[in-house]
Amino acid sequence: MTLATRPLIVRRYAKDDPYALVLMGKKPLVAGVHKPVVKGEDLVTWQNVLAIWRPSSSSSPSSSSSPSPSPSPSPWDLTKTANLPGDWLESGGATTFLADVTFSFQGHAFWADLLCGVLFCRSSDLFSHSVTCVNVGFTDLPTCCQAEADVRFTGTLAGPEAYRTMGCSRGSIKFVSIDFQLFHGNRRVTVWRLHFSSKTWVKQYMVTQKHLWKQPEFTGANPNLPRDMTLMHPIINTVEEDVICLMLGKYKLGSTGIIIPYKVSYSIRVNMFNGTILSYAPIPSPYTLAPVILSSDFTCYIPSDSDTPPLGPPVASPSASEGHQNKVPFQIVFTR
Repeated sequence: MTLATRPLIVRRYAKDDPYALVLMGKKPLVAGVHKPVVKGEDLVTWQNVLAIWRPSSSSSPSSSSSPSPSPSPSPWDLTKTANLPGDWLESGGATTFLADVTFSFQGHAFWADLLCGVLFCRSSDLFSHSVTCVNVGFTDLPTCCQAEADVRFTGTLAGPEAYRTMGCSRGSIKFVSIDFQLFHGNRRVTVWRLHFSSKTWVKQYMVTQKHLWKQPEFTGANPNLPRDMTLMHPIINTVEEDVICLMLGKYKLGSTGIIIPYKVSYSIRVNMFNGTILSYAPIPSPYTLAPVILSSDFTCYIPSDSDTPPLGPPVASPSASEGHQNKVPFQIVFTR
């Protein structure tokens, strides 16, 4: 059983070479096999674990002088117990938690359920040979963004990543949320910043779709962007702290009034500080089904060099006809 839909890529520190892949999940403990048989207890219980895979090049320096272990039958055989927060377990958090986003930041690893909150631990504990039980903490999403525990499984929402995302942007952790409901022109895009030391969220920016409709790209007799579509699939910009990317596309309205995105048509790049559209680009028609979108922070590990060309594909802007195109930080769009 797994608590995450995708593995976490983790490093000890930003400039550190060793890395690992980590899966958070549950391991069955069978009475008489993995534990003693105790009268009155279930024959099978589930233990929260972290399964870790490390390539040989990422083994700890301290182990370089010791004999190499024999090849493991499974690359995920290194398993550590996850000590999840007791109060969170008692409230039933583990029964519905499913990590939509994983990332590492400043020596910590994060698993984010975009409907309820974030589990985290120290990256060094994942690499340490002496740590067999990893202490895991939890922090809620902003109060106004916490959804009902079982809403993910009711079929009334699209995947949470259609409305939200979380990740690191330069020196901070950001959470981006687009309203589930409201008439689509009044939908709000809100950016929150996590003060990790106090585990509190601070609202940083908020822009409405109606405000974006006033931009030149949406106005005029022949606007470049249609107003009958809605915002979806936010992407955090790992290089420009005030900038995010959003998809613009078609939607349907669910029976409960929730907007359900289903087809993307454009990508737009928005400066959230002043609410302006910096650039936009159409999505090629073969790839207009709702995509799985990941932003990548691997550019953070590339040394700064003024001679290095910008990463990422060019994105057409309104001035493209004048021979100018804007560049965007690297992002990956996986289509189904």
